[in-house]
Amino acid sequence: MTKSHRTPLIHLATLGREHFALDLSNERLLRLETLSLETASSEIAPLAPLMVGELTTDEHPDPMRPELFRCDTLQVANAKAPRRRTRKVLERLAAPTHQPPLWRSGPSVAYSRLVGMHPSTAILSLTKSMSIFESPRDHLLHLGFSWNETMDSLPLSLELCERLIAQPAQPVSGRKALKAILGYRPSFALVAYALPEDGYCKKVVVGLYQ
Repeated sequence: MTKSHRTPLIHLATLGREHFALDLSNERLLRLETLSLETASSEIAPLAPLMVGELTTDEHPDPMRPELFRCDTLQVANAKAPRRRTRKVLERLAAPTHQPPLWRSGPSVAYSRLVGMHPSTAILSLTKSMSIFESPRDHLLHLGFSWNETMDSLPLSLELCERLIAQPAQPVSGRKALKAILGYRPSFALVAYALPEDGYCKKVVVGLYQ
């Protein structure tokens, strides 16, 4: 078990009971589960600075989520987020395009195949060739993006969909056009494996950032 006290982090997204955070000091992505919240999850904006109490890891880590920590408290810090430094760290953490997003092909992976050898989260650096559209495959809103000279897409998490300032009736393409949907022009996406359902973990987009 490892512990850390009053660790400053940058909030990235929520997914169910989980919080995704960026550890600027160690340049890593964290998945956090907390026992108590001093601020409601829905009130924590993306890229808000956080103060987290004691971080602990389980004696037997989750093979699907090697970045998982548990914390006793989590609250928004009374500080200004270092936007320039955050962007530079996101750039350095961007996943290589010669591998599939989240290091395995396909929209999901069997939980039994995840043995903690690869991260369950990734930062994707987005190009101008991107879109948000309703996929005929699952009838969910997807982020379409260019990856290794081909087009790929992943569904937006429910929490991310709720943060959209407009729901697209038709496919919306291009960074400039997406500003009407998001309120900004996205440059990065945070993707992650969701918790298993029927033995499979789906890839989802949990955050988009300028």
